[in-house]
Amino acid sequence: MYRYLKEFIVLVIFLPLAAGAQTYLSPQSISLAQTSATQSRGANVIGWNPANLGYPDQPGFSIEYGLIPLVPLPTVGVTNSTISVAWYNEYFAPEKFLTSERKEELVSAFPSSGLRFYQLLQARPIGLSFNHTAISVEAGAVGALTVPKPLFRFAFFGNEFDKPIALDDFHGEVQSVLSIAVAHGREVNLPVLSSFAHRTTAGFTVKPLIGLGYFGTESAEGSFMTSHESIDVSGTSKAIYAYKGFGLAVDAGVSAQISEQMWASLALNNLAGFIRWSKRNTRTYEYALEYNSTLDELTAGGDVAEQMISVDTSYTSNRSVKTPYPTYLMAGFQYDLQPQLSFYVNYKQGFMDRFDSSIIPRVSIAAKYSPLQWLPLRVGLAGGGIHGFQWGAGFGLEFNHYGLSLGFNQSGGFFNHATGFAFALGQSISF
Repeated sequence: MYRYLKEFIVLVIFLPLAAGAQTYLSPQSISLAQTSATQSRGANVIGWNPANLGYPDQPGFSIEYGLIPLVPLPTVGVTNSTISVAWYNEYFAPEKFLTSERKEELVSAFPSSGLRFYQLLQARPIGLSFNHTAISVEAGAVGALTVPKPLFRFAFFGNEFDKPIALDDFHGEVQSVLSIAVAHGREVNLPVLSSFAHRTTAGFTVKPLIGLGYFGTESAEGSFMTSHESIDVSGTSKAIYAYKGFGLAVDAGVSAQISEQMWASLALNNLAGFIRWSKRNTRTYEYALEYNSTLDELTAGGDVAEQMISVDTSYTSNRSVKTPYPTYLMAGFQYDLQPQLSFYVNYKQGFMDRFDSSIIPRVSIAAKYSPLQWLPLRVGLAGGGIHGFQWGAGFGLEFNHYGLSLGFNQSGGFFNHATGFAFALGQSISF
């Protein structure tokens, strides 16, 4: 069991490196620790603030892509609550031995709520902008999985007689969506705002959503207990799988250029966002385990696994399923200290704890410095939300009609102590 757990942990750390969501993570936003509410332009405003399209510095035409237009280069992100390279090296390096004390230390590192994984995969085949209008096609998959803490104690210490092992905290959910977004922004002239803003813009985005697939656990509970004479196993689980869903979300925002050096931004994204999965394309899966046997009966033979399963069924649901495309508020502030040096602050507030959304506020700060006009260097720090501490860094090559950007960030710590990461590369052509 211990050997297989080591292999599982290695896969958790490294497999996602070889492998979507509500906010599109461009290379610029990743390198700024997701601090892009005020400076995003073109198709990159989608998910941040469509009002930015109202500023006069928009290109007449721009196209955003990865390596080759229409061939998406995925943005990859993976985060967990505990495991890092440094954690793995500390406890599983070949020359180290896991004593009972070190096992206790290892298990205590997992939160009482269990080990949580968050995975994100985004791909944008194309992003276009025409003056004050932007169109973007994005596909993404985002999900979360919780593994109960008692399972890790069982793996390292085995079972203790007459002490049940509860596995009630296991749950997971993943949703894959194709979004076709159309955004527009305009300058607005409001006398009430002219006293404190040089320029005010407003914008909106309409996002038809095509649900590619959804899987989520509705309930999962169970226990396992052994004694000197018997073994008891019980548990039930219920999960839903759906495909071919349809939905809609709307973004609305305002932005203000307060002075030559300051900008402010406020947007509500994914207002009333939802995806409805028809009952024809929704299946429910139910499983139940029930096993009580003496050790003599257990050693007598027979297919124990088959005897444990009391319910194993799936059926077409008698109702449609509606899942959220979570709403969030995004506020930002920008201050240009010099033409070459800008500072940014963002505040993000979600309204539910599902998918990549959290009711825990997220605050981020970032800076961009351009030692050469065509060489922006970006760095950012953030805290809160589902990922906690996060830092990012990246750079770009920005010429008159061509740009290339690279972004990388980590969550939970720096370098080997990080428990998550995200990476993106993008290019643009503008006129």
